[in-house]
Amino acid sequence: MRPMVSRPSLLVAAVAFALALGCAHEETAQVQTTPAPRPPIVAQAQPAAPQASSAEKDDVEAMRRLLSGPVAYFDFDKADLTPQDQEKLRTLAQELKAHPGARIIIAGNTDQLGTEEYNLALGQRRAAVARSYLVTLGVSAGQVGTVSYGEEKPADTGLDAAARAKNRRDEAQPVPAH
Repeated sequence: MRPMVSRPSLLVAAVAFALALGCAHEETAQVQTTPAPRPPIVAQAQPAAPQASSAEKDDVEAMRRLLSGPVAYFDFDKADLTPQDQEKLRTLAQELKAHPGARIIIAGNTDQLGTEEYNLALGQRRAAVARSYLVTLGVSAGQVGTVSYGEEKPADTGLDAAARAKNRRDEAQPVPAH
């Protein structure tokens, strides 16, 4: 036979148990709210960025004025410079030699025909041809870098032959002075 436990004593026991848990919870909460000491903030000073000299700024500004459009256009699937392109590059070479602190990047571009990998390689060949021509004209090799954008930066988003012809190009971009 089971011992009889009255309902009021069960209720009293449950309330006592809940209070005990509540008190334990409050003690834990009080311990957790005490902030731990923070470590000191230590900052490391960074050296100031080097300022471009007046001559370097002039070099960059001269290149920006000169580089107001493509320096070469190419036939479909070609990386050959036309006489008109060579003339533009001769003018660019004169300016680069007159401003030895100026730096540029020749960016090769293609139309959207062909695979992405093929177009990146073709854009690189086109940029390299222009860079090589500038170097043969006496420009320091360190002044001219190259990059290929392939089909990623179209000058014209159209799909016709005229739009594709505008996209097969080299552009020269000035590199900002540090």
